[in-house]
Parts: sequence; structure tokens; C-alpha cells
Amino acid sequence: MINEILRNPSIIHINNNIISSIKNKFTNKIMIGDYIIERLVKQNIYYGFSYVSKNRNKLIYYADKNENFSLIENYNEEYSGYAAFTYSVINNKPGILMSNSEDGFKHLEKPLYKNYINKNPLFIISLYSNDYYNKENYIDKYIKETFDISDIENFIYIFEYILLKSLQFPIHLKIQDNILSKYIHLDNIKYYTLSQSSRI
Repeated sequence: MINEILRNPSIIHINNNIISSIKNKFTNKIMIGDYIIERLVKQNIYYGFSYVSKNRNKLIYYADKNENFSLIENYNEEYSGYAAFTYSVINNKPGILMSNSEDGFKHLEKPLYKNYINKNPLFIISLYSNDYYNKENYIDKYIKETFDISDIENFIYIFEYILLKSLQFPIHLKIQDNILSKYIHLDNIKYYTLSQSSRI
């Protein structure tokens, strides 16, 4: 997949502009959790939806740190799914739904089915630990594409690719929760010209 991403001129262009902008705020390094939230804000997405649970979603910590992003937490996972769907309908941009994957998302099945039949963009970001990775998944039949990120190699390019896809249709990003606190060194990000990327 990474070769396809690096050959995409949109990814290269956006990445160059975004990294330059983020560097002004975070200097030369940023945690992956901060990057995810900051990147949503740069895409003019200022709201996300989650729910209160005993295992608090670790991405909420990074959302709370960003003064331009508001995370709305419901007391029910299903209501959060409907809220993300409604946001997508009203704003014509992906509803952001942050979830844990420990129960296989069984409470999200109804709102995601409603989103699926209405063909709205949606971006689910779910965190998992190794303990829950193999749980039965109830939602992928209502998702256009699912991606899994478990390390930081090429993270920025892959995330750009996934975010652009989420502007068109439902996307599910599964991300291992222990990488959110790892740093990306922005000075080490490479920008490929079209001629360079064609040789990768």
C-alpha cells in the first residue's frame, strides 16, 4: 500500500503543506495522538464523538489537549454512532467516531447500517490492545475500507491516505493504542517528487 500512497500527488502535496503548518506549532516533533487530532482540525473538522466507558479511549486525552477540537462524549456507544452519522449528514464531511474495539462494536451496528444505506462519509478511529485484537467484528460489512496501523513507520503518509478516503465514504482506522504516545520527528519526513515516487 505504501508505494501506492507515495505515488499519489495529492498525498505528497497535502503532506508538504500540512507538515510545514504543524511544525510552526509543534517545532520538530509531535506525538501520533496529537498529530491525528491536529490533522483533523487542519481538514476543518472540529468535532468528534465518543462515549464514556470503563476503558476510556486513550485518544480522548489528545482531543482534550487541542483547543480547536471538541469531543462530545455520550453515555451510550450507539448514540455516539448516530451523532457521528448526523454530523456527516448536516456538514457534508466525515463524522468522526472514536471507539474501542473490545466488544467488536456490536452497539454500533445499527447507526453504521443507517450511515451505510445513506452513503455518507464516516471516519471511525478505533483503538485496540493486543488482548482485544481478535474479537469478532460486527461493523466491517458497513465500512468501505478498513486499515490497521500498528507501528509508526510511514504513519503520516498512511494517515493522509486514509483521511482523504474518509472524505468520500465510511472508513475504519484500527490503531494500536500504545503508539499514540510515540513521537514523529517532522524534520525526518521525506517529500517525494512524482519522478522519485515512480521509482519507489
